[in-house]
Amino acid sequence: MSETGGSGLLSFEEAYAALRQAVDDLESGALPLDAAMARYEEGMRLVQMCNELLDGAELRIQRVGQELNPAK
Repeated sequence: MSETGGSGLLSFEEAYAALRQAVDDLESGALPLDAAMARYEEGMRLVQMCNELLDGAELRIQRVGQELNPAK
């Protein structure tokens, strides 16, 4: 996995692309068991990362909505 900038975190698009590649690798059935298990673990970390990034984006959207449309 490549890192972006100095933050050490992948962008959502990078994490999602890496997840898709992990799924493709696993679905191919060509990996030996140990490699498949490692790829699965990596995929699960990527799922968690994608979920965290999406949660953060959702919070930002909610904040913007509240700032632009404050409750009266």
